[in-house]
Amino acid sequence: MSLSGYPHFTLAEAAPGVYAALAGDTGACIGNAAIIDLGDRTLVFDTFQTVVAAADLRRAALALTGRSAALSVISHWHSDHTGGAQVFDDAPILATARTCELIAGEDPGDLDAYTAEIDAWLDRMRLLRDTAKTGHQRARAENNLKVAGLLKDEAPGFRFTVPAPLDGDGMTFEGSERTVEVVSYGGGHTESDLFAHVPDADLVVAGDLLWVRNHPRVDDGDPVAWAEILERIDGLGVRSVIPGHGGIGGKADLDYLAGYLRTMADLVDDALTAGLDTEALGAIPAPGGSEDWDGTARFYGSLTSLTGLGSG
Repeated sequence: MSLSGYPHFTLAEAAPGVYAALAGDTGACIGNAAIIDLGDRTLVFDTFQTVVAAADLRRAALALTGRSAALSVISHWHSDHTGGAQVFDDAPILATARTCELIAGEDPGDLDAYTAEIDAWLDRMRLLRDTAKTGHQRARAENNLKVAGLLKDEAPGFRFTVPAPLDGDGMTFEGSERTVEVVSYGGGHTESDLFAHVPDADLVVAGDLLWVRNHPRVDDGDPVAWAEILERIDGLGVRSVIPGHGGIGGKADLDYLAGYLRTMADLVDDALTAGLDTEALGAIPAPGGSEDWDGTARFYGSLTSLTGLGSG
């Protein structure tokens, strides 16, 4: 059984029968996904952003477990975790009811509208690349250009796919060798976030509730509520966590990100009290210990959004 041979992501066995698919740098996937072997069926957690990466994820599930996904779970509505869902639509795809609503609200209506959205994104990213004032902004634009180019190539065969709602805030899936609990504690990163708890492995697949050595995207979330969710997950006593972005983490990463998010909430409050402008926001240092993380532009983008200075 080989973990190699997948150009868009790296496979790592986080626990026996639990595999992290960690996004590479080709642009075909940005966020991570996971494959969980229940013994007699296979669960896939998140589906990447592009069809080409999702097809490789399906191929990996078959190679690693001997079967394709009997079930797919979507952690939240952002497209880097949902865009490849059509590859798995021959079996149930589930998300929270609110996530289903949010995904449905993104439906472009037809392929022409979808292609037009991609073209507009390409134009915005080219402009950002050409006018970038920092290396972080330029790198972000160049990465997005790679993603958008792949999405445009795939557009003629794209099928917008909306999951079906879970029964309540969570469900338990029992296999012949293990049980997986799919759980939502509400919203933190977005209005509704889902994670998978694998009790026999002391492991959680967190989706974007955890980012490891990557500045998180907070503009659609609530940093204090998010920190509280991380603290509840920490209370499950897990040893390993497959994040939505970055490498496999653990308790220390949950603890640190909870503190980071509380610091961000304080920074937002202080900025509003002081009446800072966007230039002053750009001078605020990132929380201590995160200075060399990837995605510094997300930190400043989140500050700008949460203060309301990015809405004008």
